[in-house]
Amino acid sequence: IALSLAQSGWCVAVHFGTSAAAAGEAVKEIVTGGGKAKAFQANLTNEREVTGLIPAVTKTLGPVTCLINNASVFETDSVLSTTRETWDAHMEVNLRAPFVLSQALVDNLSKLETANIINMLDQRVLNLTPHFASYTISKAALWTLTKTLASECNHREN
Repeated sequence: IALSLAQSGWCVAVHFGTSAAAAGEAVKEIVTGGGKAKAFQANLTNEREVTGLIPAVTKTLGPVTCLINNASVFETDSVLSTTRETWDAHMEVNLRAPFVLSQALVDNLSKLETANIINMLDQRVLNLTPHFASYTISKAALWTLTKTLASECNHREN
């Protein structure tokens, strides 16, 4: 996705949690191809870091007008095996971080700018299994957030 956007002329902020080398490779590939990109580290379970991500990108690359929430925690658990720690990890990264990043994106736009928010979901939202309880619940909630954000945007336009 990042490479395709860069080839289409977008400046790309490559977020990483712990995979600095992989993020650096993506940035290198974009820059080598003539694009503009920079890597940004943030722990998506730390709300202070999440809140600072959009302003940091804006300061370095300019206004953020497309946010793709693709990071996720995907661990096997069930209703009976889920712990507070696994539940919180899924909810923080898969739901809370996209919500906070969406708020930050809107807060950092000028009145003349428009933006897109793309939340990556998968078939588990509609194809339920008992094997990934926390993941599935967090992604189903992200699907609801996506529809709610779209509804608010449509409401503001009318």
